[in-house]
Amino acid sequence: MKYPAEQHRTRAEEYTVDRDTEAVDRVLNQFFTSLGDREGLELLNTEEKGGETEYSFQAAGSSAQASYSTEGLEDSVQVSIEFYGAAPLVDRLYSDFSVRGPENFHETV
Repeated sequence: MKYPAEQHRTRAEEYTVDRDTEAVDRVLNQFFTSLGDREGLELLNTEEKGGETEYSFQAAGSSAQASYSTEGLEDSVQVSIEFYGAAPLVDRLYSDFSVRGPENFHETV
């Protein structure tokens, strides 16, 4: 879906976690899947594409995607996360991730 420039937004994060790739994938999948259980937010689709997992969401007629990829390093995992789509929904997803994401991520893996 195309959006006018002022209504489209992309937000991204990258960080390193001192855990194994399987644990990181499990927690991220659980986090993004749980977002679809929130009131007014629907998880439409989950798709894996060449090392990247993408989640499509819809809320109040707007749609957005969240995707992540992981790269196993010697003793940690590099995580790249991107949110893109309708600005209000991207802001909502990013805000929830910021609260429950990177800072708390280490504790939940």
